[in-house]
Amino acid sequence: MFHNLLIAIAFIVTITVFLTKFETIFKRLNSINRHLTRVAKNTKLLINYLGRAYIRYRRTIQKSYS
Repeated sequence: MFHNLLIAIAFIVTITVFLTKFETIFKRLNSINRHLTRVAKNTKLLINYLGRAYIRYRRTIQKSYS
């Protein structure tokens, strides 16, 4: 009886430790994901800006030739 109780307590402790470790890993992944989302958004904005700048540049060149 006492032996089964010890096994049950050890099992519960193991699960608790595993869950807390998993939680910290999950939080870290979440922060990495947020960072990557921000980077992706900034990259998209930069590409849009460069595209608009390039179109403006091409228009001014065409105006200067005509």
